[in-house]
Amino acid sequence: MFTGATVDFGSTDPPAIYDLQLKSFLPSKKIQMATSFVIGVDVGSRSARAALVTLKGNLVRKAERPLIVREEKGEIFEQSSNQIWEAVCECVREVASGVGVDDIKGIGFDATCSLVVTDSDGSGVSVSVDGDDAFNVIMWCDHRASEEAATINKIESTVLSRVGGKISPEMEPPKLLWLKKHMPQAFARIKHAFDLPDYLTYRASGSTSRSLCSLACKWTYHEGWNTDFWREIGLPEVAEKLSMIGTGVQAPGAMVGCLSESAAHELGLSSSTRVGHSIIDAHAGVLGMLGVFSQNVSSEISSRLCIIAGTSTCHMLLSDSELFVQGVWGPYAGAIIPDMYLAEAGQSAAGMLLDHVIASHPRHRDVAETAQKFGVHIVQYLTQVVAHLAHSKKCSIDELTRDLHVYPDFHGNRSPLSDPSMRGMISGLQLSDSEHDLALLFLATVQALAYSTKHIVSKLESRGHRVDSVVMCGGLVKNPLYVTMHANVLQKPVLIPEEPEAVLLGAAMLGARASGCFEDLRESVREMSGRASARWPDLSTAAFHSKKYRVYQELLRCQMASRVIMSD
Repeated sequence: MFTGATVDFGSTDPPAIYDLQLKSFLPSKKIQMATSFVIGVDVGSRSARAALVTLKGNLVRKAERPLIVREEKGEIFEQSSNQIWEAVCECVREVASGVGVDDIKGIGFDATCSLVVTDSDGSGVSVSVDGDDAFNVIMWCDHRASEEAATINKIESTVLSRVGGKISPEMEPPKLLWLKKHMPQAFARIKHAFDLPDYLTYRASGSTSRSLCSLACKWTYHEGWNTDFWREIGLPEVAEKLSMIGTGVQAPGAMVGCLSESAAHELGLSSSTRVGHSIIDAHAGVLGMLGVFSQNVSSEISSRLCIIAGTSTCHMLLSDSELFVQGVWGPYAGAIIPDMYLAEAGQSAAGMLLDHVIASHPRHRDVAETAQKFGVHIVQYLTQVVAHLAHSKKCSIDELTRDLHVYPDFHGNRSPLSDPSMRGMISGLQLSDSEHDLALLFLATVQALAYSTKHIVSKLESRGHRVDSVVMCGGLVKNPLYVTMHANVLQKPVLIPEEPEAVLLGAAMLGARASGCFEDLRESVREMSGRASARWPDLSTAAFHSKKYRVYQELLRCQMASRVIMSD
């Protein structure tokens, strides 16, 4: 029975096998004037946020505003760029209140990789069949261009080698092609097509220059544009007028310019405030986590797997050389850090999967009511139930699922299979639907997500990458089971930054780099990063998870074999 007692979910001390003589790396904090600040702006799917940050990386103040999302049929998701900008301005004015405008040296932006289209006057061009120009943003999660993506993939262009072999309907070329096919009059009015992060720097500075991050990761840019690709997919208009999608390309954090007079007035800042080139929101999380320090854990950034864990996950890893991995996006040159290549993998559903498993269980309502009586979230309650089950059975939490196995691709596989038709599987169900059954199914699903991460890591390492540690941010890290199972399954330390707002901090680092206070983005990361707590793996669970991972692989093979049988 749940008691509300505190339960230990693993050790924060390294096992003896780890070298305790690793050179300690603690960033040297430069002495800065106490009145020097930068602002980081993060535009997510449902809200815009801003933070006032010191040049030592301390978040002083935060603000948040909701964003309007228009949804239809579960695949159409639209927004208004004007409403987004108004929300950004409100947030910035709030966090800058009471601070001298001359003391705010720079501003950096991150946002979702959504498509924004404008006309020759900078006004919105409708992406809706109803013709409402107020809604001129096709969100990243919008899947209206699935057929267009399939058409592009049939071309088998060499350009696709940097998106794991297949372009996603969430990327921008399929969305532009959809607009041309379904809304030709609107398409003809488009002067500029921006990724949302670049649109924000455009509104802030008036510059139409683009960030290498967005263009490389979502637009197929690599050391220039491949105009043959745009012609082959049916968009010769883009090939003939590349200014539509961007010709002035700069690295993240490079100075775009200063705030325009109008933007400075709207934001409540000085027109001398410098604007840094933007970055995608998940990639800002990488910036905010890369440089964190934890005793006895290597600080080498090319061996740190960054996981941004929320509704879905992004798994990102930097390397010094160009490494291609089938089913993994990239390598993207300079997409985050100059002179380094980015590999980007992920899971289509993570937090969303856990929510589904809990909500679809027959005991969901009863357990939710019990959790409410104790004043805790249902996930926290189930986590405590699992811990007490292990105590009563005198075994580790990990071993509770010896006979219960989950394959987690309920919403398709993004990496490394790059197969949206994959589905979930459960083995070991009984004629029982108790509270304990729900808790164990929850645990098995958490473990399955960790095995999926192991699958990704295995593919990355097979192609020359190295992963020594994992650093995490996002909503799922609030659950100790999620963190501990990743440490135990991967048998690697997992770092959790003390500053939970890694994405906002990453955006602020862009502003700090543009401000001229740091020589480059590496220094901005090094000087503004803080400490992290480490969750070390329980070495005694290695053999158990090795067997469970073999079951995970068997479930995958079983699904593939079932497809072959049913297709005959």
